[in-house]
Amino acid sequence: EIELRNDVLSFTLKPPKAPKIMWAKYEFSNATGSTSLEGTLKQMGKTFPTTLKSGAPPKASRPQTPKPPFNYTTKEVSYQTSDNAIIAGTLTIPQGEGPHPAVILITGSGSQDRDETIFEHKPFLVIADHLTKNKIAVLRVDDRGVGGSTGAHENLTSFSFAEDVKAGLDFLKSQPEIDSDLMGLIGHSEGGLIAPIVASQRPDVSFLVLLAGPGVNGLELLARQNVDLFKAQGATQEQVQELRKVFERAMGPEGGQTELAELIELQLDLSKTKLTPDMMEQQVKAALKGKNQAWMKTFLTTEPSDYLKRVAVPVLAINGTKDLQVAHDENLPAIVEALNSSENNQITTHALEGLNHLFQHAELGTVEEYAQIEETFSTEALDLISNWISDVIAEQSP
Repeated sequence: EIELRNDVLSFTLKPPKAPKIMWAKYEFSNATGSTSLEGTLKQMGKTFPTTLKSGAPPKASRPQTPKPPFNYTTKEVSYQTSDNAIIAGTLTIPQGEGPHPAVILITGSGSQDRDETIFEHKPFLVIADHLTKNKIAVLRVDDRGVGGSTGAHENLTSFSFAEDVKAGLDFLKSQPEIDSDLMGLIGHSEGGLIAPIVASQRPDVSFLVLLAGPGVNGLELLARQNVDLFKAQGATQEQVQELRKVFERAMGPEGGQTELAELIELQLDLSKTKLTPDMMEQQVKAALKGKNQAWMKTFLTTEPSDYLKRVAVPVLAINGTKDLQVAHDENLPAIVEALNSSENNQITTHALEGLNHLFQHAELGTVEEYAQIEETFSTEALDLISNWISDVIAEQSP
């Protein structure tokens, strides 16, 4: 929403799922013919002086971003969900006579486009290109409210997105190029929770690939995530132990405004950041509103094991050892334990050395590093996924 009117440049940044008070509204007067603009940032009910400077143009793509011409068919598609939303996406179909096995890619939390674009990286495009070249059709779609998809509203949860994936399966079954007996799901991060939910309810899912998928509930996952991210920034063991206790108290079912204020104060102290009393009050109110949103309330309490226990198909679960958002040593064992409890022994897990949450080779695994790394998705991980799926398909094919 960038606008230039009467020499005034303005735009608003809207973090996914953030309440309106957290939107960042920028405005710069006298915005023509200058490489440095003075203006204002309005956020959290306050106004701050802001300077906008010209810099190097952003990269149009990363080295791994696939570029046409492609040696497979690409189709722009759309279909309707059970609540009449329109889901738009891209279906890539391998060369050769079909029908072909297929997968649906399921994005992580937040509003994502079909390529799961972040910092010019397009991991889902890279995965789709690799799998389609390896004779596996791929459906990747825009999340609700993004790109060509409609139907966004405040009450969406992981279970809403699971219904969207079911609509995707129904769409694939209607395509003559797709083998409806060989359809799988690949979920990244929250997508690794959504995929087992769908597979526990749909007998037409043949296999699952969980990319940094959660094995524990959201409260446990986010508490560990906070600990790991602050440890990477230099927090001591004593500090992060206190952080975990405060986080679990604030984000647990009994946590309210007082507990959230304590958590935010501790996080600000650890990051050496100061807020005015007014800004602190607004931050706490925004945090409480965020905690009470339907998506967060559901994510905090949903137990992945409840659905993994009902998955009877082959599962590949992989994480990076540098993943600070979904820790491999906490989540992979939990996934294995849940699957084994129902005697599903068709489980393969890998903790890939040196990879972060996006499956890039990383030094620290921090979010800030994502943009600095040129690699979009480890070729080791790509080969692991395609080889495993090919083996599963060979075993399931008549």
